[in-house]
Parts: sequence; structure tokens; C-alpha cells
Amino acid sequence: MYDVGNGNINFETISGGKTYKSKDSDAIQNDGRVVLNVGTNMKFQEHTRVYFDFEKSFGGKLLTDYQFNLGVRYSFGNKLSSKPKQDTSSLPLKIK
Repeated sequence: MYDVGNGNINFETISGGKTYKSKDSDAIQNDGRVVLNVGTNMKFQEHTRVYFDFEKSFGGKLLTDYQFNLGVRYSFGNKLSSKPKQDTSSLPLKIK
């Protein structure tokens, strides 16, 4: 993964109207890193899935030490038939 950036962060407080600027040493710079992501998707019912995901990055300035994602997906809509389509040709075929 690679991020492209070159600038400073500036923000202003609402109450005091003060403006803060980041130092040049804090400026956002270009950054590259390696990201490893492993996950799975498990089916519990016809429309319900549970997913799990793990991510770690290394080799750059902006790192993700460890990130875990866990969630449930429920799909709405038509029920899909799980029956395979049958071959309409008659068997056995005869060769004359």
C-alpha cells in the first residue's frame, strides 16, 4: 500500500478562533508499507453470514499494529435454488 501526501495539517478552534499549524517535521509525507490481510466468511443459514478479518501492516510510517473485524451479514431478496440444473438430453445416446 502506498500513500501520496505532501503538506501540513491546519485546524482552527471554534471557541477561541485560534489557528494551529503542524510543524514541518509533522508534515504528511509519502509512505509505503506492506499490508497482510486474512479473513473468512461463514454461512450459517440461507441468508446469514458471519465474517472475520485480521490485518497487520509493517515497513512504513503509518502502521496498523493489529486490526480485527467481526460482523454479520444478512441478505434480503429472492431465495436462490440450491438444486443443480438437470440435463435435458436423453441418455444413453445411440449411434447408428
